[in-house]
Amino acid sequence: VGEGAADWRADERLAAQVPVAVDVQAKYRGYIERQHEDIERQREVFATTRPHFVHATPSQLLELARHCQGTGQAVPQVPLVFTSSELLTDAARKSIEVAYGARVVDIYGSTEFKEVAWQCPRGRYHLNFESVFVETIRAADGSSRLVLTSLCNRTMPLIRYDIGDL
Repeated sequence: VGEGAADWRADERLAAQVPVAVDVQAKYRGYIERQHEDIERQREVFATTRPHFVHATPSQLLELARHCQGTGQAVPQVPLVFTSSELLTDAARKSIEVAYGARVVDIYGSTEFKEVAWQCPRGRYHLNFESVFVETIRAADGSSRLVLTSLCNRTMPLIRYDIGDL
């Protein structure tokens, strides 16, 4: 992908020749959490769009499910839920799976590095090794720190960045 205006037009023409891109957009509807909206409005949007997938924090999904159950409304069903931005506990995962009738996939990431790892159907996390290098560093006290390196941002590459996890 180029960076100039001419390159953008060429990329746009190429994309127009690939019908799969249009079909995918038309066929699959996603719902990304709308955290700052009223919970009832979130339920309405979710119910009317009938998404094929949802991407939200575990606490937001649990709150929406509790709202629906507390008001006697059905929890909108969705086949696939992506969670991120918070720790997904086993109890939260089970509650989300049951409430939404969904397969839950957790994504580990950060603001600085975006998606660092994804969870597979076996529950294991797989690194996004194409864009991030992950290391653990042991401190003198025996504790570990997670440090990440990415050269994707040419303006400010992050090298051995201590993300503050572990």
